Amino acid sequence: TRPSRDVSFGLAFDRADRTILEIIAVDSAVASGVAAAYNKTVDVSRQLLPGRFVMSINGYAGDAKRLDQLWNSELRVECQVCRPMEFSIQLDKAPEGARLGVDIDHSERGISITVRDIYSGLIEDWNKAHPDRAVERGDRIVAIDGRRGSAPDMVATLKAARSVLDL
Repeated sequence: TRPSRDVSFGLAFDRADRTILEIIAVDSAVASGVAAAYNKTVDVSRQLLPGRFVMSINGYAGDAKRLDQLWNSELRVECQVCRPMEFSIQLDKAPEGARLGVDIDHSERGISITVRDIYSGLIEDWNKAHPDRAVERGDRIVAIDGRRGSAPDMVATLKAARSVLDL
């Protein structure tokens, strides 16, 4: 709950997914930031942190643009937040012509890359060999070789890579 619309909840979102909001930043510097104050009162497992996903706001779900509008217009919000499970995969892009075999999406200010579709390539081969850790539509790439960063930087790294990658 915030006292007025002039007071920020103190979160920044990426809505490239189009159905949910990914938290990309928490403004801890703002003394009146509602999210930062909330985070101080709860266990880390319940905190609003970058990389977590807002699935619904005040019972509404399914449209990231509408969720963002609710977030910015309401004085009181009740959210369902998802803490994603992370796992690593290893792909060898060294062979000539090696392709990941995915359609991806990202925003310029995002901190992850969304897997939109999977077709013939290294990820499909990975999935066949590792069904217990298969990459699926909607999954996110959040780091490359252990380094997190901006989505545009990660896309550039994926495109330029000619070695074994840890995603």
